[in-house]
Amino acid sequence: VIAVQNHRGVFLAAGLLMMCSLLAAARSERTAFRLALAYASVYLSVLFDMDTGWSLWVLLFLVPIFVLARSLENWRAACGYGLWIGTLIAVGGLNWIWDVAADFYGSSRLASLLFYLLVSSVLGVRFAVFMTVAFQLRNLRFPGFVMALAYSVVEYWFPIPFAMQMAVAGSWTPVMLHVSDLVRTWGLSALLALINGALYTILDAAWRRNKPEAFVGTAAAFALLVFLFGYGAFRLAQAPGGLAPAPVEVALIQPMSPLKILNADSAAKKSVAVELGKMSREAMAGRAPLPSLIVWPEGAAPFAY
Repeated sequence: VIAVQNHRGVFLAAGLLMMCSLLAAARSERTAFRLALAYASVYLSVLFDMDTGWSLWVLLFLVPIFVLARSLENWRAACGYGLWIGTLIAVGGLNWIWDVAADFYGSSRLASLLFYLLVSSVLGVRFAVFMTVAFQLRNLRFPGFVMALAYSVVEYWFPIPFAMQMAVAGSWTPVMLHVSDLVRTWGLSALLALINGALYTILDAAWRRNKPEAFVGTAAAFALLVFLFGYGAFRLAQAPGGLAPAPVEVALIQPMSPLKILNADSAAKKSVAVELGKMSREAMAGRAPLPSLIVWPEGAAPFAY
């Protein structure tokens, strides 16, 4: 299904083959278990990506990572797994950088590939920092919630490639987004991380047969999910339903402009801006009523804006 939607399916297929090879070559069941957890988090991140649109998978994204962090023996292993996981997540989600580097900057396909992998490794650094911190916090009481907060802090401190990777997962599920009215974007990302922490707490407590902690995790998960989806449903119910009472006039502006516009090429940027303004005025001239919405193309601004 993912391969049909975009060509990142190639990366998923290659990753699946690599995972099977690594699991088969693992020296122990423990190593195979850790590799499986690492790949599970990578695949979950692709499933809740904006291009895929399966937003609810974000509620499980961090659970395998939390399990992995608690199974490691030292911080160096945590850092290595984090670097690997983060880089693979970026390789699956930022493959458009490969095309952009070649199309906009005229680089060779090989140079563009190397640049794409370099950018992907930057995201890997963020996950390496998070995994190292999570490893240090793994033995605290209710580690799922502590590690979830640690993830949110690292994501706020290192907002690459997107300001809040988990928050944008709700792009296709509006009921998940409206709580940002109250907690803003970082708060939404932290809320999703805490739901992951609550689900991990339930899993961990059930494994250790710790009924009090299982109760705390269940109560927290229920409260957080009700808050997230309940407030979203409440806000959506306030939106007026049905069609607009009258047709809405929309003007679509599409000039003929070069694909490659660099920041340094101020003359080209200015000419495109002038053309867009001119065509917009033409679209409004003699119109009654005036268009309620004027849409410019994504290429209205240079890529590196």
